[in-house]
Amino acid sequence: DMFSRWRERIRHALGFRLALWYAVIFVASSLTLVALTYALLAGSLRQYDRETVESTLVKFADAFRRGGVDGLVREMRTTQIASSPGPFFVRTVGSRQDVLFLSMPEALRRFDLSQLAAPSLNGEQSWATVETGDGRGRLEVASVLLSDGTLFQVGMSTERRDELLRRFRRLLLLVFASIVLIGLAGGLMLTWSALQPVRT
Repeated sequence: DMFSRWRERIRHALGFRLALWYAVIFVASSLTLVALTYALLAGSLRQYDRETVESTLVKFADAFRRGGVDGLVREMRTTQIASSPGPFFVRTVGSRQDVLFLSMPEALRRFDLSQLAAPSLNGEQSWATVETGDGRGRLEVASVLLSDGTLFQVGMSTERRDELLRRFRRLLLLVFASIVLIGLAGGLMLTWSALQPVRT
């Protein structure tokens, strides 16, 4: 009869709304967790790369202070750069703006060094970023002005970090798709169970 059809519509509408709200809340909570995980990973990788560049800058700058260009070259040879997240860009510029030393590995030669802005000359370390325009990473460069007026710079490409994050994003996309399906299925199951007394 009409009353039975009306009652059935209400029951289905209520069940659909409950399932939808459960799925929305579950998916939103999961999306927040996924986004937070990605942000923490990206921040940790960026901090690790910068700490690596900073420690390399300090080590190479000390070698340059002690032995000049020859001391720097010896330090670079003895340092196991291949086992670190290199290769590194290393440049020293004299007080007369003359380049005293430049190490630009083949993998980094696509970066245009003319984009490097002049760092502040207050004796503190500063950072600059060089873009390529093709989306293949960036060159992050740390600079420090030595006591004799020499500008010392060490940089590293973000390409390896960006590739790792791209893979992680693809993995997160699959995880999120699974979460959406689980949320919808869970919402339907929860709604079916919750409305059992109503059906009875």
